[in-house]
Amino acid sequence: DPQMGVGLAVGVVNNVLTVTLDIPELGAENPLKMAFGLESPKNNIADSGRLEALKTKYGANNNSFGLVDFREIIKGFTTTDGNRLARQLNTAGSDPMLDELRTPACHTEFTQIAENWPQMVVFGEYSVQDSKARINGSLVVESKNQVILEALQSMRGVLAESNGEKSMFSVALGLDVATLAPAIGKIWTDLTTPQYQCSILTKAQQDMRGQNPAPAISMGAGMANGLKGLSMEMFGLDVDMSGQYGPELGQLDAIFSISADDPNMLLQTAQMFVPELAQIQIQPDNQPVNIGGLLEPYAGKPIDVFARLNDSHLTLYSGDAAASASDKVMAQPLTANGLLSFTLDSERVLEVMETASEVSGEPVPEDLMMSLQGQLVGGMAVDVTKDGITFDFDYTGSTKPQVKVAQQ
Repeated sequence: DPQMGVGLAVGVVNNVLTVTLDIPELGAENPLKMAFGLESPKNNIADSGRLEALKTKYGANNNSFGLVDFREIIKGFTTTDGNRLARQLNTAGSDPMLDELRTPACHTEFTQIAENWPQMVVFGEYSVQDSKARINGSLVVESKNQVILEALQSMRGVLAESNGEKSMFSVALGLDVATLAPAIGKIWTDLTTPQYQCSILTKAQQDMRGQNPAPAISMGAGMANGLKGLSMEMFGLDVDMSGQYGPELGQLDAIFSISADDPNMLLQTAQMFVPELAQIQIQPDNQPVNIGGLLEPYAGKPIDVFARLNDSHLTLYSGDAAASASDKVMAQPLTANGLLSFTLDSERVLEVMETASEVSGEPVPEDLMMSLQGQLVGGMAVDVTKDGITFDFDYTGSTKPQVKVAQQ
């Protein structure tokens, strides 16, 4: 930005890429020289023991680490000379919000909050082999607030996925509806109980105290009593080239599942609101029932869709891979194993998009095709542990340059 005098500085020295900002206005606090190793920091993280502590806590097999220290960020915003960030902000000039944050009350109370949420840590095992790069690790927002952590842990539900190799896309929500309102109530109480002197925190509390979401959530949760989780997984989509009016979408291979203490009761509740569902007659005996006839008016042709029900799961599926996935889901116990999970095989998704393109006659957007050609296979999961809120990830991608493909 020429007007602000801020520049982007990029350098590669001895196979090390460094990207930083050049802010001449900061004078001696400009990070440029330190970023490129022309100056040494007074406190080097390599000598602090923090990286060794992370390896000990999260696994020595991980070869990549990073952290964001919220305590240092708070120190930077609530003091004038507590660290480099504080001095940089001080150099930039006065600001009413910054002046308020630097009052003794705000400094003390924000510091206490930061001690409960000290840092965010990311770590992983990075490797490259056979033109494939893989990173498997986690991001953890660490917390010492046991009230909030225990409330979030009580909300964990069932992630019922088959995780089969043929899966191109899956998403699962694990949520114990019975504990949702009490958990939200505990979190709300924990956030609104402390008596703060800092005007910023006081104002935030006042806004929260008038908006306790627990009662409304409790009323809504009653409609889905016993629900433990929802999941959807897609395996494929065929094109029928001999359709009456040209190419048309063929067999869908996918599964949708509901996990609950009594899924049959949830089905009966849904039938009250959606009369068409009343035609589904299925017993909780784990046997598949073809309900494709109910969907034929919408699909415009005969279609096989099966439903299975037992004491823990209700699955709706179509296709061979989905049928195998249904076997795994129906056998899964109602054990809480997370909050959210997501998987994606971009190469398979691109196949489906090309299939849909054949039917519609519209080409796949070039930028979207290029972004999916990296052969990315990945997954992400959200959970709550004793250490904090965790985001697990596992991604594999091609290291080969992307090829621009001309579409016919």
